[in-house]
Amino acid sequence: MYKIILHILIYTGLAAETIYDGYDSFYKTYTNTIFKEPVFNFEWRRNNDNDLSFWKGNIDKKQYKVKISNGYISLNKYRLYLNKAIVFPNEQVDNSELVGDKLYISGHYACIEAVYSSASGKAARHNSIYLIDFNQLKQKKKSFYLLPSLFGSCSGIRLLENKKIAFDKISYINDSSNDLPIGVTFDEYYIDEGKFVQTQQSKIAYFPNPENVYRFELKTTECKK
Repeated sequence: MYKIILHILIYTGLAAETIYDGYDSFYKTYTNTIFKEPVFNFEWRRNNDNDLSFWKGNIDKKQYKVKISNGYISLNKYRLYLNKAIVFPNEQVDNSELVGDKLYISGHYACIEAVYSSASGKAARHNSIYLIDFNQLKQKKKSFYLLPSLFGSCSGIRLLENKKIAFDKISYINDSSNDLPIGVTFDEYYIDEGKFVQTQQSKIAYFPNPENVYRFELKTTECKK
């Protein structure tokens, strides 16, 4: 269905909004995102022969200390084990060679983008996106999530009008006549009491050059499923 809709959009000459060079540049057009800019780009360090990403500093007069090490994320006095995260369907926790890339903190939320040092090729398109809700964490409620990884970014996480946390699951659009994906869909989900719920909002984009999956054109349509 997505392929049919996409081809109709392309060949009927409907105007596109713009061409984006990167997924973060697209998310900057959202007005309800939680995280605007990263507060830190992690440094990859070594500690007792374990890979370690570490940062400490002050944000809005609050002190934070964050580190990623073997199988856990430490946030101030809390230690969050990766295998205890609430994982988006078909994603998986992998502790091997996980290295912090970017840290975002805003209000009572934190988000960590992590990568794998050995990732290359198509694997490098995946990021581990860990979302933490401080308020829920303090109340010992469900507060730690692993979100979709394909072109994953903390900058796309947002609040809906009902104050639910929302994000996009990005998927390829494949074409039988092309070995490479010709575009992507942005399917919106929100979190409700520890569960991932899909909304009816979906956007479609295509790659002007399928060899460059980071440059895409968003069409002026939203699909209602």
